[in-house]
Parts: sequence; C-alpha cells; structure tokens
Amino acid sequence: MAFSFDASLGSAVDWVRLLIGDTDETGHTIEDETIAAILAEDIAKNGSGLWTKYFAAALAGRIVGAQWESSSGDGVTSKKVGDLSLDYGSGSGSASEQYDDYLCKLRERGAELLLLAGRRPAVFKLL
Repeated sequence: MAFSFDASLGSAVDWVRLLIGDTDETGHTIEDETIAAILAEDIAKNGSGLWTKYFAAALAGRIVGAQWESSSGDGVTSKKVGDLSLDYGSGSGSASEQYDDYLCKLRERGAELLLLAGRRPAVFKLL
C-alpha cells in the first residue's frame, strides 16, 4: 500500500487527499490505491472532468469518516471529573456532523461542475 501527496496538486489523487484533509503520510487514513479505484469508478460512470475529484473526495471522505467513527471508542460525548466538565461536539455540531456537511458540499460542487459541462447522467443521485 502506498501514500503520496504533492502540494502542487499534479494528480487527481493529490486533489482528493487535499479535499478530504488526508495529506500527512504519518497519519493518513486511506491508501493511494483506494483513491485510484474510487476515481476509476467515477470516471467509468461520469467520464473524466473537473467534477471527478469532488465526487471521489466525497466518497473517500465517507470512508475516512467511517474509520474515524469505528475508532472513536465507546461514543462518549461528555466527561466530568470533579468541577471540570468537557462536552465533545457541543455548539455548532459535532466534528462528525461538520465533516458530513463538508462532504455534502463536495458532492454539490461535483454535481454543479458535471451539469455545467453539459453532462446529463441518466440517473442523478446526491448521496
């Protein structure tokens, strides 16, 4: 398995990594081969274009999010010890909800670029 990221964004894999925030080799959560397979699947469905990296990033981001969820332990959202109290995910939504919202925006951007390019898929579904 491999990891690569070039900040000059010379490849679609670099773009996907940037869009999902998986740019650190020591802590990466998804392999280049997985990203390449996601890109190939989207190209097979929608053709190649600017939209490809956004759709692929949205799907790769779902994989990353699922890995975060499964590694988050027992789902504790708050902790209190004496007078000290911590509440994880309070306020404007949990990090997971914010990430899901961001992934939705990636799908929307991909759809916008696909339609602007004059592509009209037979079935269009936003996940």
